[in-house]
Amino acid sequence: MSYLYRRNGIYKSGQFKGQRCTQRHSFKKKVEQYARPKKCSSCGNEITYMDKWQMKKNKENVCLCAAYIFPHRAGSGVWCVESKNEPTEDDYKARYG
Repeated sequence: MSYLYRRNGIYKSGQFKGQRCTQRHSFKKKVEQYARPKKCSSCGNEITYMDKWQMKKNKENVCLCAAYIFPHRAGSGVWCVESKNEPTEDDYKARYG
């Protein structure tokens, strides 16, 4: 399981004045469990709060079809049975050679 984080929790409270960092980060452990504070690669500030909405969204939208050998989001690739797009000739060549 991975934990999704965003940079500034202060933005949600209305106290943050400035440009919002839209970068999302995924870590194997919770940020509090790391020895050094994690920094955002985009803006350089500390990563502060867990993106619970995105984690919930990712858990609800899991597809386990046989197109991929791993759990994935439904409709995320052209080979998923939930996808609205059909594979093209280039997709077939890339996958089967």
